[in-house]
Amino acid sequence: MSSRELETAVGPLPSEEIGSDQVAHVAKHILSLIKGQPLHLGDPIPSEVQTARELGVSRGSVREAYRSLSAVGILDVGAGRVPRLQSLDPAVFARLIDYALTTAQVDRLNILETRRAIGMQCANLAARFATSEQRLRLSELPAELHSAGASVSDQAAIEEKLHLLIASSAGNPLNEMLLCALWALNSSQHDVGEQSGQRSSGRIYDSYSNLIDRVCAGDGVGASAAMSVYFDIKLKTA
Repeated sequence: MSSRELETAVGPLPSEEIGSDQVAHVAKHILSLIKGQPLHLGDPIPSEVQTARELGVSRGSVREAYRSLSAVGILDVGAGRVPRLQSLDPAVFARLIDYALTTAQVDRLNILETRRAIGMQCANLAARFATSEQRLRLSELPAELHSAGASVSDQAAIEEKLHLLIASSAGNPLNEMLLCALWALNSSQHDVGEQSGQRSSGRIYDSYSNLIDRVCAGDGVGASAAMSVYFDIKLKTA
């Protein structure tokens, strides 16, 4: 049924006046709907017309609420498309962290310390839960890192691949998402200590070789310790 047919059947929609209270009310309603159903990724949610009618608010307020939920990675909305639930986007977390960095609420050292904590846990879990295919992919990375030589950008790309592969091997989607967000920031900002990449490249290579060996051997404690050594090198060059 089109919006015109709906209005004919049940009366006109509320006026298009948009209020912040209405927008917040609609967003809270949709979040409650997602939790109460429960809905799953890709499932549709009620249209703007349906939600406006149900809540007695303007369609403009619903549209604004849907846009705000899209901005934080909850809804997939677009002209002519049914609004649906979408998977969380690491870029959303990256924007939040970047905002905190820009406004001096955190600094790059804080980011590196957070990466260290998550990385150590992921290394421990990856040693326990990585599949044989994931272990094989990990074992191929030291050669790639070695071939990168003194190129800081090439080293960073391979390091990112290694960290994210370990995170995905750990089986914790939240840790993987947070690391993706932190690495997305790293792609647009110079990492702490990255300026001295040539000085630390040899030690970085050794620490990664040991890390991969420990993960592939199923040594969770050793893998976590090897990840800690890697970050010790990063912090010393910060």
